[in-house]
Amino acid sequence: MTNGSSNGHIVKQDMLPDRDWRFYFLDAFRQTANIAFSIRSCESRMAASQTDGNVSRMKVWRERQNNADFEEAYQMAEAEAVDDLESRARVMAMSGDTQMMIFLLKAHRPEKFREVRRNEITGVNGGPLTIEAIDSIMQTTLDDPDDDPMYDVDPIDI
Repeated sequence: MTNGSSNGHIVKQDMLPDRDWRFYFLDAFRQTANIAFSIRSCESRMAASQTDGNVSRMKVWRERQNNADFEEAYQMAEAEAVDDLESRARVMAMSGDTQMMIFLLKAHRPEKFREVRRNEITGVNGGPLTIEAIDSIMQTTLDDPDDDPMYDVDPIDI
């Protein structure tokens, strides 16, 4: 059986505020998409209502694994929080925040606005690689991988 909550979301009867930690957790998660904050908020609200309960990240994870209804509610709450965040980012962008405009354009039109980086390996003076050059590069890598310039790349650039 379901009842509507005060904010218009449908929740299962056993997840109503006075009976279950999951309602408190999802209510906070819907606003923040932050697990740690939602756990703290949940525990605070349970203490205020004199409901015994210890909520942890592992407890949330296990509930998601074992309860399809909770997993669905979790996914919906996360989507709502991210939608709200995106709306706020759009307001910032439209107010003239150029950096926020760039982030939103990259997110929504990656085919046009994402950064593209191309790396090409060539032989001497930009010519083709010879088999001997490739063998030399491979041997250097096998001899001492720490000395290989291929591995001297900032992971952010990949």
